[in-house]
Amino acid sequence: MSDYPIPANESERLDGLRQLQILDTAAESRYDRLTKAARETVGARFCMLSFIDKERQWFKSTQGALVSETPRAFAFCAHTILSKQHCIVPDATLDERFRNNPVVRAPGGIRFYAGIPIHDDQGQPVGSFCVADTQPRELSNEDLQSLSRLASEVESELRRPANLPQGKELLEDGLGCYNRAGLEKALTSGTRYPSSIVVQLTGQKQVTETFGSEAAALLLKETLDCLRLALRPQDQLGRISPERFLVLSTCPPTHLQAYTNDLRHQLEEMPTLHRDLRLKPQLAFTDQGEDRFSWSLQAPVHGML
Repeated sequence: MSDYPIPANESERLDGLRQLQILDTAAESRYDRLTKAARETVGARFCMLSFIDKERQWFKSTQGALVSETPRAFAFCAHTILSKQHCIVPDATLDERFRNNPVVRAPGGIRFYAGIPIHDDQGQPVGSFCVADTQPRELSNEDLQSLSRLASEVESELRRPANLPQGKELLEDGLGCYNRAGLEKALTSGTRYPSSIVVQLTGQKQVTETFGSEAAALLLKETLDCLRLALRPQDQLGRISPERFLVLSTCPPTHLQAYTNDLRHQLEEMPTLHRDLRLKPQLAFTDQGEDRFSWSLQAPVHGML
C-alpha cells in the first residue's frame, strides 16, 4: 500500500487540524476515558483517537497499543476521514484497500477495524475514533451506536482546547506523557502548579524477565494511563528517570496528602491480566517552592509513611 486517498478539501482540512493545536501534545484523561470506554464496550483489543496530518497519523489516545504515530499510507483512518458516517472493515485481508497494508501483513496484524470520522467545529474531518482487533469480526448496530456516541463526545471535548505544550521533542515516545523538557515547558505555560508528586514504579525488570519487554512496556503505559485517569484535569505527568515520574499538580496543599493517597490506591487496585503483571507504586509529595526536578530525583519514596 503505497498511497492513500486525499480529500478534495485537504488544504482546508489541514488548516482546521492546525487550529486545534492538538498535534504532539500529551495524553489527556478526558480522551483516555473515552477510548477506554469504547474498547471495553466493543470488546476490541485496540482503541485509538487519531488525527490525520499531512503525511502521518498521530495518536492522541491509545488503548492496547504502544504507538505514537504511523505513516499516513498505513492508516485505516485516512480512509475514515472520507466517510460521512463510518468505515467498517470486518476482515482486512479480504479488503482490496488494506490487504497489502504492512499493519495487516505483519504477524498478528490488524483484521477488524471500525472508525468514526472526527470533525472540528467547522465540520472538517480531522481524525478518527476507532477500534481494531487481530481477529475478523462484525460490529453490531448497538456497538456502532455506542462508538458513534463516544466519537461525538470527542468532538465536544475538542471545542474545549487545553493550553498544552506542543512538540515531539517534549514527549516520551509511546507513553503519552511529557519528558523533563516537556514538564519544564508546562511550568511556563501559564497554569499554576502549587504541588508536586513523585511516583516511582518499580518492578519493570522483573516483568520483562517473566513476560518479555513488549508486555513490560505495555504494562508501563497502562499503569500511566491508570494514573492519568485519577489526576486532576489540569495536572501534568512527565518522566524524569526510567522508574520515576513527576506530577505537576493543581491540588492545594491542604488536600495534597489525601490526593496522593488516593493516587497510590488507584495504582495498587489497577486491574491487570495476571496477578504478577503489576508495577509497585511508591509516592512522595511536596508543596514547597524548591527545585522540583532535583527534589523528584532525590526524594525518598516509602509509600505514604
